[in-house]
Amino acid sequence: MATEKPRFAAIEIGVGEGSFKVKAGLFHSKLIDQSSALLVDTEALCVKLVKVYTELDDAGYDVINVLPINSGVVAEVDKNVDGLLSVTRGAIVIGRLRADEVIIDR
Repeated sequence: MATEKPRFAAIEIGVGEGSFKVKAGLFHSKLIDQSSALLVDTEALCVKLVKVYTELDDAGYDVINVLPINSGVVAEVDKNVDGLLSVTRGAIVIGRLRADEVIIDR
């Protein structure tokens, strides 16, 4: 007997700030990671998206939409000008139950 499932599923994922390498130390001889609210950890976002897609597929759902979660960040462009950037902080992944699965009417 098939399991009854909701027709749609939504899963939210989020990621932290991205980072970049900066020269530091005496004579700028070493590289350190510097995080920034202006960057997105795209590698972590990709890993999480693939995991969610796989989980939905295994549960009998097809991914039908991915809604990015964005936030505004004020950044100093130069000493006299501030700019507003939109940074992706995650996504909401929507899945629809495949036709061969049992649907719960809501």
